[in-house]
Amino acid sequence: MAQGDVTLFNSAVEKIGEAVINLETDTFKLGLITNALSPSASTADPCWGAGGTTNLTTYQVTPGGNYATGGPSITNPTYVESGGTVTFDGDNVTIAQHASNPTNARWGIIY
Repeated sequence: MAQGDVTLFNSAVEKIGEAVINLETDTFKLGLITNALSPSASTADPCWGAGGTTNLTTYQVTPGGNYATGGPSITNPTYVESGGTVTFDGDNVTIAQHASNPTNARWGIIY
């Protein structure tokens, strides 16, 4: 699914370990944010919306064109361990070209 670097938030790793996030059954989306925030693994308790220390929706690009609020869903997510390597995958996410799509997206956030 992902093309390029992917960084897990430290708090996401903790939530996976505590079974708050279930990679096999939860619904996942790809939200786009601007460069007003440079997310890193140590970003303080990031959440898409209320409920954490860093509300990532505050930095979301302005929805328009073919990008809806909250971003597109990641369909058919899978979580597989094989030979000590864990892979989280899903169908490729596409946002069709449109003159009104946001042009200031800097980061994609899987949530």
